[in-house]
Amino acid sequence: MTISSTSFNDRLTRIEKISAKNKGRVVLHVGDREMNVRADSAMLRGAIAEPRTKRRLLAFIPALGTGVAGFVLASVLREHFMTPQIAEAIGTHADLALFGAALLVAFVIGLFFKLLSTKLVMLQALGVVIAMAGLHNLAFWQPALASSVFSEAWVQQKVAETEPRTLTYAGAVIHF
Repeated sequence: MTISSTSFNDRLTRIEKISAKNKGRVVLHVGDREMNVRADSAMLRGAIAEPRTKRRLLAFIPALGTGVAGFVLASVLREHFMTPQIAEAIGTHADLALFGAALLVAFVIGLFFKLLSTKLVMLQALGVVIAMAGLHNLAFWQPALASSVFSEAWVQQKVAETEPRTLTYAGAVIHF
């Protein structure tokens, strides 16, 4: 048996000094040795997060795509199933209602692709806005496809109201 020459307070001071240096890590004292220990949950978080960041680097492309697809689907549903009663209830907020419906559809599509983070939902909203501003170009570039997907009246309205190769929203026009 060995007799310690240090007092309890000296040992306690030494341990406190070491723990202040290690900040958040656990120091395990086994006999004379000290070992740094990490919790399993910390190691698991690191292991889970590592491949996810690499895999999600290009997730912005499907997020924008689901936003555009959500707007197209919401527009198609509006063209084919909008009744005068619904149009009267919406009133002057048709663009806002279409944006909300498109965002909801994009979010539901995003659930299937596991696009659930806040950043990806924001990118879905950006995709909806881009589609709102640029979908009218389909009436110029592919009128037959646009009339079969939407309606002939939609194509005629977009050709009469807008110019080709533009992004148009709320009176602002950007040519490209």
